[in-house]
Amino acid sequence: MPKLSVIFTISPPWENLQPALDSLRRQTLAGWELVCVAPEDTPADILRRLQRFGGKRGRLVTVPANTPFTEQRNAGLAAAKGKYAAFLHSKNRFTPRFLSGLLQTAEKENATLVVGRQRSFGALGRHDFTSADALSLHRSIRCTDFRLLWNPSVSNKLYRLEDIRRLDLHFMEDFGYAADALFTLTFAFATQAVASARKGFSEWREEPFEDSLPTQAELASYISAYGQIKRQAEEYFDGEIANALGDFPRREAKRARAAYLDQVRGKLLTVLLYRFYRRFYNITPELLSTATRAVLHEYEMLSNSGKAILRRAHADILLGGDLPTSIEEAADTRKVTILLCGERTADELAAQLESLGAQTLPFFELLCDERLEPLFPADLTDPRLRFLSVPETRPGERQAAIKQAALEQAGTRYLLILERPARLDPKALQRHWHAIKKEPDAGFTTAPYSRFDGERVGQYASAQLYFDSGSLTAGRERMEQAPDYPLDLLWENKLLRLRHLQGVRFTFSADSALDCCRLYQNASFVRLPETALYLTLTQDELLAALRREGALLPPELRVKTRCLHMRSTLMSFRRRSTAISRRAQFISALPGNFFLHMMRAMFHRLPLRNETLFYTARPASSYTTSRHTERNQHAARKDSRALPEDLRLVYERLDGQKRVFAAALPHSLWQRTVGFLHLMTTRIIITDGTVPDLAEFRLRGDQRVLQIWHACGAYKRFALDAPLSRPRSAEEKAHAQYTAAIVSGEECRDFAAHAFNLEPERVLPLGSPHTDTLLDADAMQARRERMLHNHPVLRGKKVYVYCPTSRAGVFDPKIRWKKLSQSLEQDEIFVIHRHPLSRETYIAGQHYRRVRDYTNEPLADMLSVCDVLVTDYSAVVQEASLLGKPVLFYCPDWEDYEREFYLSFPDDLPGVLATDWVDLPEALRKTLAQPRTDKLSAFRKRQMGACDGHSTERVVDLMNRWVADKE
Repeated sequence: MPKLSVIFTISPPWENLQPALDSLRRQTLAGWELVCVAPEDTPADILRRLQRFGGKRGRLVTVPANTPFTEQRNAGLAAAKGKYAAFLHSKNRFTPRFLSGLLQTAEKENATLVVGRQRSFGALGRHDFTSADALSLHRSIRCTDFRLLWNPSVSNKLYRLEDIRRLDLHFMEDFGYAADALFTLTFAFATQAVASARKGFSEWREEPFEDSLPTQAELASYISAYGQIKRQAEEYFDGEIANALGDFPRREAKRARAAYLDQVRGKLLTVLLYRFYRRFYNITPELLSTATRAVLHEYEMLSNSGKAILRRAHADILLGGDLPTSIEEAADTRKVTILLCGERTADELAAQLESLGAQTLPFFELLCDERLEPLFPADLTDPRLRFLSVPETRPGERQAAIKQAALEQAGTRYLLILERPARLDPKALQRHWHAIKKEPDAGFTTAPYSRFDGERVGQYASAQLYFDSGSLTAGRERMEQAPDYPLDLLWENKLLRLRHLQGVRFTFSADSALDCCRLYQNASFVRLPETALYLTLTQDELLAALRREGALLPPELRVKTRCLHMRSTLMSFRRRSTAISRRAQFISALPGNFFLHMMRAMFHRLPLRNETLFYTARPASSYTTSRHTERNQHAARKDSRALPEDLRLVYERLDGQKRVFAAALPHSLWQRTVGFLHLMTTRIIITDGTVPDLAEFRLRGDQRVLQIWHACGAYKRFALDAPLSRPRSAEEKAHAQYTAAIVSGEECRDFAAHAFNLEPERVLPLGSPHTDTLLDADAMQARRERMLHNHPVLRGKKVYVYCPTSRAGVFDPKIRWKKLSQSLEQDEIFVIHRHPLSRETYIAGQHYRRVRDYTNEPLADMLSVCDVLVTDYSAVVQEASLLGKPVLFYCPDWEDYEREFYLSFPDDLPGVLATDWVDLPEALRKTLAQPRTDKLSAFRKRQMGACDGHSTERVVDLMNRWVADKE
């Protein structure tokens, strides 16, 4: 029996067949068979070629003409004799090691389903599928992994054939394009043994600017298929809930069920929006009405966080959840004005209109020079289309007059000018619109452009010089920071903000290039990283056009355009140098991996030191990685003052030999070497956060690791329950090395055990050491007096301390600080204490009478003078509950916040929830006058039950017992 059956389905165009066969010929795999499935009307020479290629290991299966692709696959499955099955279509292909990588993984992991990497290829280049790449980082995959849902294609997967037949699983014609998703996910839920492989790619051919129009039957198939997937997921999770032992595992299974169903709805909505609703003007009114109802129905069933994620991704059409359902309604929601002007042939105009019709931002108006009207189809009726007429002028001035008329008559806030026969990328308008909306002060957006001749894409050296040379980086820029901007003198790759043009009284001239230069000189802009425009001009034609149009440029700019030929040559050399550099980077990584293996082998041979290592990647002092401070950083790492408070208190009370390693991530090569040495040669390790290097080796039997997590309680999800920046398998390996983990209360044990993937017996409710100082009345009084002495403005005031949590990006609290200061009373003051990892400045050095920023003060000192704590999702709420401080939760983004909670948010909060800064003053006064003492007390008992002022003592006792066991 062959190990693998490749089910190869074919269809026109036949010129795609040979590259697919060549990819199979290059596979480094033995013992496989080829099952070719071809329609009966396939040309005879194609059938003979397939028979010759298959030889002894191949079989040809013919099916009736016009057989759906789903039935072709079913015929191939019925004829397959291998242990595993893989699928390939004639328009796709495999890279050489792909099939062998899938098969090796299946045999090694005993997996029923193996997922490989996938990418598209075609005239527009290669693009990796991010979901498949993310899955390939994990050796084993949960059948409920969201990324499997977002990568359902069968073309990058290997299936165990006996399980397909045991489940009587087949592709169903009624589900059309959604058949892959239903087949893959049904198989995954039923078998659950899913693994991943990283060798090679399954390559899917992408045809640019070509897409079939959707139908009512296709819409129904998507809705039906994902309805079945939801039912299967519900059955799977219902079984998980029924088999859960204990309240916490049952709650977690219910949470996972809700999260997965949310993802299924999100995936279906994404398909409905992109495949159907965004084709607004290309589908029938009946199909539009059905699609709109389906979108609104699924949208209402999403959770608040799911709605927020979808709104962010589709902000151009999903504002408030209202969707236009007719062309008449859509006329009121136009986002962009597009101007067509200049010379072009009928074919060039048709191609350009085709690219505009494929835009995923369908709500735009189209203004055209009336001289182009004869080139339009006679039967074209598009409510977005208007023709502009201008008085007769000299030929060189007509273009400027048309642009000026568009500027004055545009019915939207943004303008895109197309004066060349260029094609837009399908997502060009959507990307431009999202980018300019994020920067309300930007005058325009600009994007890279490439050449597309109908068959392949070519890069313009001038465009690469401008967009890839580093003179223009991602994000908002000004002209002064882009000295090579004369190389970007096109209008087609820019979306203009009309408010800016009207504000500076911009007028178009007969010289387009000079106008672009004036635009750069008078506006800030946003650069898009992706190519949004495809021109038909050759490199020489583009350079000639730039030189011709730049005839009126200032002399210093004209010199740059004349040097483009020389710069193009240099750019070609740069491209070759970049390719060499990338290979060098890959080669340079090899010694690093070898060095890691060498360190493991060498340090494991060293004897264990009978001492305690205090290891933290969260040093108390802020270190920089600049060269002139590197020496000071290494010196400070050995000082206990660099330890966070939890570790420092234990360090001061613990007897015996001790060592400190405190260095913020990422570690330098020297830091990592020293860290490895300490981790692999120290008997007892105590840390307060994730230690990535623990995933790189296995501790010896005499070693023990104590985890004192830096945040108290179990409010916001952490460790393995939070979004991960590294592969989950690596995080699990690191956390699995813990001998014990410390939590702040008995009721937090289950949460921590789940977060660290540990047995509950290894989670000890000993309390958090740093809370001992909070419960020391004398120490807190001394802190209070010191704060009042250093900041006398606080004396006699009601102090409201604002402590927001950190976020991945920059957070805008949406507070108008001047208005807030004015709304506070004379005896009130609002104090900001930013998170140590936050990048925001908030008041940015501005002086307000009743708003201050004391971020540099210790948090405990701030709590000593605090009358009301204002926070959002920060664990500081645990410390406040310990001190009995009233808490106000100010969460302007609580519907958008993607981090999840162990508690029911906001029902379990020990305080009032505010979402608008205007409500803050009144909410603060109400919280101070009527604190929720009952909820605060219950919250403290549940989250901080073991914190009684003796937590450090209990932790030190545990460490002493460990030390005694080793002696």
